[in-house]
Amino acid sequence: MICGKCQTVNDPNAKFCVNCGKQIDHLKRQPVEEPSEVKVDDGVEEVVGAEAQVQEEAKQATAEETGAGSPGQPVRQMEPDPVLEKAKEIGQSFLNFLLEGVKAPFQASKSVGAEQADLINGLITLLIFSGFIPLSVFVLGSWGRPPFFATVVLPFILFIIFIAITVSVIFAVSRLMKSEIDFLQVFTRFMTFMIIPAGLAVLTFIVSIFNAYLFSTLLLALIFMTVSLASIGTIFTIKETKEKSGGLDVMYVVIIHFLIISLVLALFGDALLGQLMNQLNPFNFMW
Repeated sequence: MICGKCQTVNDPNAKFCVNCGKQIDHLKRQPVEEPSEVKVDDGVEEVVGAEAQVQEEAKQATAEETGAGSPGQPVRQMEPDPVLEKAKEIGQSFLNFLLEGVKAPFQASKSVGAEQADLINGLITLLIFSGFIPLSVFVLGSWGRPPFFATVVLPFILFIIFIAITVSVIFAVSRLMKSEIDFLQVFTRFMTFMIIPAGLAVLTFIVSIFNAYLFSTLLLALIFMTVSLASIGTIFTIKETKEKSGGLDVMYVVIIHFLIISLVLALFGDALLGQLMNQLNPFNFMW
């Protein structure tokens, strides 16, 4: 029972209030109302609603500070594309590799190793060299409709095989100088020197678009000459950076290298260079 004076809750059969002592009128008694679940839920809902309102205001303030989106709309941050970021990284690395190779090929060759970035740069250089020479020949002979597979695809594969054989020969003859350099380092060093022939191959392709037959032929001859110089340069960088002294003199190593390469060209050089020379012969397209 609730006291009418002080609103104190008393026992149902109490005659006097335990707090103020006033007599309780049982005729006008007021039963104690038990707390309903609805009121409790309403209170919880009010607290939760207040917290949600505070969080919403914080989001709106963040959106207004960053200047993105409308009030009440969550800000979405753009995540970088990993493929695009990797492509940018490879492009920047190859650009630095290209500039260093053009500026000082001999010094740049001694600084490369077998790291992933150096290997990727070497592979890109190899693909440029092996691809643009056949494409140049194809463009020069396009008026005679040469077959694409025989003029571009097959020489592309043969050039890659020829470069692999050249690197293998350099690696083998480097042992005669008591060098402990591994195969991948020989590849990256040789590809550093091959930047110049690869650049000449791109230039030949550009010139061939304008049907400059004589100039393109001279550039092709210069390309094969610089490839031979790349082999010599690689051998000399290996000699300068080897750890052990002694071994065969570098001059004899160069001679042995060219003897082996000449033998390789004698065996399948016609398949590599013969196809290109036949396509460059204008009399072949007149029949």
